[in-house]
Amino acid sequence: MDEDNPNKECHSYTVNFTKSDLINIYVKEWVLRWCKKYHPEAFEEALKFVKNALDCSKKESKDS
Repeated sequence: MDEDNPNKECHSYTVNFTKSDLINIYVKEWVLRWCKKYHPEAFEEALKFVKNALDCSKKESKDS
């Protein structure tokens, strides 16, 4: 079973999250799921916005 573990080389590291960190993470996840369910167009709008912003930044770097 260890052979299939992609993290077998990582040894035994741990990540410590506070309760406040976990609450914040889960709240944001819940809001995103709610938004995707009831307002999927917001994700489409965000995708267009980010793609456009990245395209503009490529143009600006070429002009420099």
